[in-house]
Amino acid sequence: MNSIPKPVSYALSAMLVLAIFPLPYGYYTLLRILTTLFCSLSAIVSFKRGNLYLPWVFGAVAVLYNPFIPIYLPRHVWIGINIISLILILSRVNFLALRKETDKSKL
Repeated sequence: MNSIPKPVSYALSAMLVLAIFPLPYGYYTLLRILTTLFCSLSAIVSFKRGNLYLPWVFGAVAVLYNPFIPIYLPRHVWIGINIISLILILSRVNFLALRKETDKSKL
């Protein structure tokens, strides 16, 4: 896998924004599963591209969101984590877009 499609990144970003509001517990469980999968795949893709730090960052976020051994934190802390995760995911999309433009300009 070379990359994760942008619509997937945007959909997960929208889900993280919605997580700010009080929703049923099942929504947060689904968010944990999807965020863990996304961050795990992002870590793998970043590692394959030779990035030194992003695999560790995405791996840590995947561990934080993992649904198998959940980390229980107060709601206000999770809101902050969701916002940081949102920024990380959107930054990843923009970073990859800039990198592709730079690679094309070298040709």
